[in-house]
Amino acid sequence: MDATEHRTRRVRIRFGLPAEHGWAPSAAEWLWAEEITAGTYTILNAPFFQYDIGVGDIVEAREQPHWEESWDPFFRGPEEPPHLHFAGLAVDGRHDTFRAVVLPDGPFAGDPQRASDCFHGYGLWIEGASWFPNPMFSLDVPPDADLDAVLALLERHEREGAWMWEWSKRSGR
Repeated sequence: MDATEHRTRRVRIRFGLPAEHGWAPSAAEWLWAEEITAGTYTILNAPFFQYDIGVGDIVEAREQPHWEESWDPFFRGPEEPPHLHFAGLAVDGRHDTFRAVVLPDGPFAGDPQRASDCFHGYGLWIEGASWFPNPMFSLDVPPDADLDAVLALLERHEREGAWMWEWSKRSGR
Protein backbone atom coordinates (compact mmCIF):
# COMPACT_ATOMS: atom_id res chain seq x y z
CA MET A 1 0.00 0.00 0.00
CA ASP A 2 1.44 3.36 -0.98
CA ALA A 3 1.15 6.59 1.05
CA THR A 4 -1.90 7.80 -0.93
CA GLU A 5 -3.98 4.68 -0.26
CA HIS A 6 -6.18 4.52 2.77
CA ARG A 7 -7.48 1.15 3.82
CA THR A 8 -10.24 0.85 6.32
CA ARG A 9 -11.45 -2.21 8.14
CA ARG A 10 -15.21 -2.69 8.18
CA VAL A 11 -16.54 -4.83 10.96
CA ARG A 12 -19.81 -5.78 12.60
CA ILE A 13 -20.31 -4.93 16.27
CA ARG A 14 -22.77 -6.78 18.48
CA PHE A 15 -25.07 -4.67 20.67
CA GLY A 16 -26.94 -6.65 23.33
CA LEU A 17 -30.60 -5.66 23.56
CA PRO A 18 -32.12 -5.29 27.02
CA ALA A 19 -34.85 -7.82 27.81
CA GLU A 20 -37.29 -5.10 28.88
CA HIS A 21 -37.59 -3.93 25.28
CA GLY A 22 -38.87 -7.45 24.48
CA TRP A 23 -40.25 -6.66 21.05
CA ALA A 24 -36.97 -7.08 19.18
CA PRO A 25 -36.74 -10.41 17.30
CA SER A 26 -33.28 -11.12 18.76
CA ALA A 27 -31.19 -10.72 21.89
CA ALA A 28 -28.75 -8.59 19.90
CA GLU A 29 -28.42 -6.21 17.00
CA TRP A 30 -25.37 -6.04 14.75
CA LEU A 31 -24.21 -2.72 13.30
CA TRP A 32 -21.61 -2.05 10.64
CA ALA A 33 -18.65 0.04 11.71
CA GLU A 34 -15.30 1.21 10.45
CA GLU A 35 -12.19 0.78 12.54
CA ILE A 36 -10.46 4.02 13.57
CA THR A 37 -7.88 2.53 15.92
CA ALA A 38 -7.69 -0.80 17.71
CA GLY A 39 -10.86 -0.99 19.81
CA THR A 40 -12.42 2.24 18.44
CA TYR A 41 -14.96 2.31 15.58
CA THR A 42 -17.30 4.69 13.73
CA ILE A 43 -20.88 3.43 13.32
CA LEU A 44 -21.94 3.26 9.65
CA ASN A 45 -25.64 2.34 9.72
CA ALA A 46 -28.74 3.30 11.66
CA PRO A 47 -29.98 0.66 14.10
CA PHE A 48 -33.46 -0.83 14.11
CA PHE A 49 -33.61 -1.70 17.82
CA GLN A 50 -30.64 -0.21 19.70
CA TYR A 51 -31.32 3.06 21.54
CA ASP A 52 -28.89 6.00 21.89
CA ILE A 53 -26.50 4.89 19.12
CA GLY A 54 -26.45 6.24 15.58
CA VAL A 55 -24.48 6.82 12.42
CA GLY A 56 -21.26 8.73 13.01
CA ASP A 57 -20.97 7.79 16.68
CA ILE A 58 -17.55 6.62 17.74
CA VAL A 59 -17.79 3.57 19.95
CA GLU A 60 -15.48 1.24 21.78
CA ALA A 61 -15.80 -2.49 21.19
CA ARG A 62 -13.99 -5.53 22.55
CA GLU A 63 -13.54 -9.04 21.22
CA GLN A 64 -15.44 -11.77 23.01
CA PRO A 65 -15.74 -15.46 22.08
CA HIS A 66 -19.21 -16.68 21.10
CA TRP A 67 -19.30 -19.26 23.86
CA GLU A 68 -19.14 -16.55 26.56
CA GLU A 69 -22.45 -14.94 25.54
CA SER A 70 -26.02 -15.97 26.05
CA TRP A 71 -27.80 -17.59 23.15
CA ASP A 72 -28.93 -15.53 20.21
CA PRO A 73 -29.74 -16.44 16.56
CA PHE A 74 -26.18 -15.65 15.42
CA PHE A 75 -24.53 -18.16 17.77
CA ARG A 76 -22.61 -20.79 15.85
CA GLY A 77 -20.58 -22.58 18.54
CA PRO A 78 -17.22 -22.36 20.31
CA GLU A 79 -15.25 -22.91 17.08
CA GLU A 80 -16.46 -19.53 15.77
CA PRO A 81 -13.74 -16.85 16.11
CA PRO A 82 -14.31 -14.02 18.61
CA HIS A 83 -16.39 -11.08 17.48
CA LEU A 84 -16.76 -7.49 18.62
CA HIS A 85 -19.13 -6.45 21.39
CA PHE A 86 -20.14 -2.87 22.13
CA ALA A 87 -18.26 -1.58 25.19
CA GLY A 88 -19.30 2.09 25.27
CA LEU A 89 -19.88 5.36 23.46
CA ALA A 90 -16.72 7.45 23.04
CA VAL A 91 -17.95 10.39 20.89
CA ASP A 92 -21.48 11.38 19.85
CA GLY A 93 -21.67 11.79 16.07
CA ARG A 94 -24.54 14.32 16.44
CA HIS A 95 -26.91 12.39 14.16
CA ASP A 96 -30.55 11.79 15.11
CA THR A 97 -32.11 8.36 14.57
CA PHE A 98 -35.76 7.46 14.12
CA ARG A 99 -37.49 4.18 13.51
CA ALA A 100 -40.99 3.53 12.25
CA VAL A 101 -43.19 0.46 12.04
CA VAL A 102 -45.18 0.59 8.81
CA LEU A 103 -48.82 -0.29 9.44
CA PRO A 104 -50.36 -2.93 7.16
CA ASP A 105 -53.71 -1.10 6.90
CA GLY A 106 -52.14 2.30 6.20
CA PRO A 107 -51.56 4.13 2.92
CA PHE A 108 -48.27 2.26 2.29
CA ALA A 109 -49.83 -1.19 2.93
CA GLY A 110 -47.01 -2.21 5.27
CA ASP A 111 -44.30 -1.67 2.64
CA PRO A 112 -41.24 -0.03 4.27
CA GLN A 113 -39.72 0.88 0.89
CA ARG A 114 -42.81 2.78 -0.23
CA ALA A 115 -43.05 4.44 3.17
CA SER A 116 -39.42 5.50 3.31
CA ASP A 117 -39.63 6.95 -0.22
CA CYS A 118 -41.40 9.93 1.41
CA PHE A 119 -38.01 11.05 2.68
CA HIS A 120 -36.29 11.11 -0.73
CA GLY A 121 -34.44 14.39 -1.14
CA TYR A 122 -34.03 15.07 2.59
CA GLY A 123 -30.39 13.89 2.69
CA LEU A 124 -31.11 10.96 5.03
CA TRP A 125 -29.79 7.43 5.26
CA ILE A 126 -32.80 5.12 5.22
CA GLU A 127 -32.82 1.39 5.80
CA GLY A 128 -35.95 -0.75 5.47
CA ALA A 129 -36.70 -4.19 6.82
CA SER A 130 -39.67 -6.12 5.48
CA TRP A 131 -38.62 -9.47 6.99
CA PHE A 132 -39.55 -8.52 10.59
CA PRO A 133 -43.02 -9.46 11.84
CA ASN A 134 -43.81 -5.73 11.65
CA PRO A 135 -42.13 -4.15 8.59
CA MET A 136 -40.14 -1.11 9.58
CA PHE A 137 -37.50 1.39 8.55
CA SER A 138 -34.85 3.39 10.35
CA LEU A 139 -33.82 6.95 9.48
CA ASP A 140 -30.45 8.53 10.06
CA VAL A 141 -30.71 12.32 10.15
CA PRO A 142 -27.26 13.93 9.80
CA PRO A 143 -26.52 17.28 11.50
CA ASP A 144 -26.97 19.28 8.28
CA ALA A 145 -30.43 17.81 7.45
CA ASP A 146 -33.66 19.71 8.17
CA LEU A 147 -34.75 17.99 11.39
CA ASP A 148 -37.96 20.04 11.67
CA ALA A 149 -39.07 18.94 8.19
CA VAL A 150 -38.32 15.29 9.01
CA LEU A 151 -40.32 15.51 12.25
CA ALA A 152 -43.24 17.17 10.46
CA LEU A 153 -43.35 14.38 7.87
CA LEU A 154 -43.12 11.65 10.52
CA GLU A 155 -45.96 13.23 12.51
CA ARG A 156 -48.19 13.87 9.48
CA HIS A 157 -47.98 10.29 8.23
CA GLU A 158 -48.51 8.94 11.75
CA ARG A 159 -51.76 10.96 11.98
CA GLU A 160 -52.78 9.47 8.60
CA GLY A 161 -52.22 5.93 9.92
CA ALA A 162 -49.15 5.12 7.79
CA TRP A 163 -46.81 4.21 10.65
CA MET A 164 -45.94 4.47 14.31
CA TRP A 165 -42.54 6.02 14.97
CA GLU A 166 -40.14 6.80 17.77
CA TRP A 167 -37.00 8.81 18.27
CA SER A 168 -34.33 6.27 19.14
CA LYS A 169 -31.40 8.70 19.41
CA ARG A 170 -31.50 12.45 19.98
CA SER A 171 -28.45 14.47 19.05
CA GLY A 172 -29.29 17.44 21.24
CA ARG A 173 -28.62 19.88 18.41
